[in-house]
Amino acid sequence: MTHSPVLKTTLLACGLLLLAACAPGAPKGPTSGPTAVQHLTGTTFDALASQDKPLLVDFWAPWCGPCRTQGPILEQAASQIGDRAVVGKVNVDEEAALAKRFGIRVIPTLIVFKGGQEVQRFTGVQQAETLAKAVGN
Repeated sequence: MTHSPVLKTTLLACGLLLLAACAPGAPKGPTSGPTAVQHLTGTTFDALASQDKPLLVDFWAPWCGPCRTQGPILEQAASQIGDRAVVGKVNVDEEAALAKRFGIRVIPTLIVFKGGQEVQRFTGVQQAETLAKAVGN
């Protein structure tokens, strides 16, 4: 059986994401306690992106394994970031127009916005320290 180049690329990307999820230091289960991560919609996104404070957004879906791995890491990043930035999540299934607006083709995709403009984009599972550093500059 042969597979299309797109399928091969997708399978390779998923394999790499799974490796990243199994890396030392990656959280192994859900975190507890209050969350600092906001669930964003098209309306709340626009209001937060227009503020002076940086905005870190995780574009995700509940059926995505790497996205489920990224969730607890995003919570850790939000704890490290504190009030220096707003941290939010966009469910691409519920907010398809917002995902399309930013050309989201792979999830998880994390984007840092400053002054309403995209300044940095990550695809795949990212560590909390990487995300905290991205908003701190």
